Amino acid sequence: MSLIDPYIGIADQTYLEAARWQHGQNATLWPNDGHAYQWNAKRLNDQTRYGINLQGWSDSKYNQNNRIVLAEGVDKYAWRWLNTYALDWAVLPVVFVPTDLIWRTQEVGAAASRWAHNLLRVSEWYQSKLGKKYRVCRPQVVPDSRSRSGVWDLYQSSITTGTETPEQYNDKRYRPWRTVIADYSAHMRNRVNTNLIYAFTHYTGTDTDWDYAAAGGGANLFVSSFGATHTLPDLATVTDPRQQTLAYAIAHEIGHCFGLGHTEKQFSLDDWHRSIMQASKPPGAILCEHEKARLLNNPFFT
Repeated sequence: MSLIDPYIGIADQTYLEAARWQHGQNATLWPNDGHAYQWNAKRLNDQTRYGINLQGWSDSKYNQNNRIVLAEGVDKYAWRWLNTYALDWAVLPVVFVPTDLIWRTQEVGAAASRWAHNLLRVSEWYQSKLGKKYRVCRPQVVPDSRSRSGVWDLYQSSITTGTETPEQYNDKRYRPWRTVIADYSAHMRNRVNTNLIYAFTHYTGTDTDWDYAAAGGGANLFVSSFGATHTLPDLATVTDPRQQTLAYAIAHEIGHCFGLGHTEKQFSLDDWHRSIMQASKPPGAILCEHEKARLLNNPFFT
């Protein structure tokens, strides 16, 4: 199953037009190797490097729904236009990258590819149960305002001890989920189509596997950094415990995004405890009949 490409490419001429819009018609571009962060403008008889406001130029020329974003690449980042309103009923993988890791372009690209791949694997699992799958887009990379240690602190602040009040528990348990939703909305200046599912994770380095937090509901899915650390095989053959946990986390939380609640005994008789929507990791994984009936009419499934 292939990935949908929701991005529109930006040519070198775009940078030049943006530079001249901002710095005057005599502005030129500094030579670079095509890396997104190395585009700068040069004014006539001036050796200063000036930044280029691509988004401002885009806003002046096109619909403001066209946001300038980083699309995942192999060895460098490239700016792209992303209009989330131009695509409905698909899953968009989003990888937040800490400030001190953003330059590890090859590692970030590999992590983003793993995250998209894992979402595709879970789509294949849903197809095996429903006869229908959901669609996954190419991943988006978002520079996080936090450092790697800041992401660690965010995760640590979400750990519950069992001594919290219900309000305290909900505040801590869902803190990373709420944080990435708010950060992404700010990054996109609220140009966020709620007919998509935004699947968030963090890249925290190749040697990290910090915790197993996950949450989902509405248009937003969050799985902590292990979502981009492991590569899921065919879910019918997965045996590694951490891969099993990851597969359950994605399949369960995205089920909430599709409108499924936690399966309870009275809904599905003998097989309720095996449902992927069980509140704890089930022995095996199925969709109960009432869950299938609900998903078959869901617009995310084709």
